[in-house]
Amino acid sequence: MKLQLPLTLLAAAALAFGVHLLRSSQKVAIIDAPPSSETVPVEEQMRDSIIPPPVAEKTEATDPFEEPQFAPKIQLSRGKLGWEAAIESVTNAPGLDDAAKSRQLLAMIATFPENGLTSASEEAVKRLPDADYNAVALPMVTNPQTHGLVESVLFADLMERPDAITLPALLRIAKTSDHPYAKFAHDNLDLLVGEDFGADWLKWEAAVQKTLAAEK
Repeated sequence: MKLQLPLTLLAAAALAFGVHLLRSSQKVAIIDAPPSSETVPVEEQMRDSIIPPPVAEKTEATDPFEEPQFAPKIQLSRGKLGWEAAIESVTNAPGLDDAAKSRQLLAMIATFPENGLTSASEEAVKRLPDADYNAVALPMVTNPQTHGLVESVLFADLMERPDAITLPALLRIAKTSDHPYAKFAHDNLDLLVGEDFGADWLKWEAAVQKTLAAEK
């Protein structure tokens, strides 16, 4: 019995020591082990998983009081243009009759810009008497080199003149093959004479004379 007691105590002490070692090893393992996702708080996991929003690029602020930039101002002339003053100087000249004014205006046309050609032509033809037409306007209306803007005014005026002026002038234009109004002249002759003789200018001449003689 004396021998069994110390062995029992020794076994109990050994068992207690083993339990102590086992608890110590478990404690060390828990301390040394890296934290798992199960041990990290949910708030920290969500915070770490959030992707930060992109940073907007910095732009320069616009001054709300800054004056807008406009195109440079165009200085407009408030006076009369040179060609306008030239036309008025002729039409208002007290020492000139209408025929002289018309002659002078048509002579000045070559010096005018395009935007003044129509006005000058109109002022000239409305003052030109029938008696002076052949001497003043006929050379220009039958000239194939006359500017188109001038020719359009002269041709329209020609159709308003008496047949004694219109028919011979139309015949002369129609015979000029390179004249830009040759076809119009031919068509108007056809209407006024009542017959179409094509390019037979002798028959056209005879028809014009016959028509004029019938009007007398």
